Amino acid sequence: MRRGFDPSAPTASNNQLYTLKRLLVYLWPAGRADLKVRLVLALGFLLTAKAINVIAPFYYARPA
Repeated sequence: MRRGFDPSAPTASNNQLYTLKRLLVYLWPAGRADLKVRLVLALGFLLTAKAINVIAPFYYARPA
């Protein structure tokens, strides 16, 4: 057994899921439709920007 190793300690992925669950209460609060709309819009803009960054090199690489 390794020194300082605790098999019952939460793993990194379990710890991240736990943290995400705790933060989700603040990101998606009950009774606050305005914050939910802002979150959905922000995620939509983020995904759109990611898609543009992936597609742009292919668009500019086409011969004229």
